[in-house]
Amino acid sequence: MLVSMMVGCYGALIAYLLGIGESFVTIFGGSKIFFIISFFLIFSTLVILGLRTVAGSELLTSSVFVGLLLIIM
Repeated sequence: MLVSMMVGCYGALIAYLLGIGESFVTIFGGSKIFFIISFFLIFSTLVILGLRTVAGSELLTSSVFVGLLLIIM
């Protein structure tokens, strides 16, 4: 049971990173692996710094995503 939960969680995280990379390549162009690694490094650093930092950055990133969606539409 524990192994299946761990595999599921890591699979979801990998799928999320791949989706972010693909979205950024579509919006900005460039290398998918660059965006995946950049996103991972930035947000893993925020997690290490603490939950409050993540909460503050989530508001910022959500605002950026909504802004990009409005620009695309």
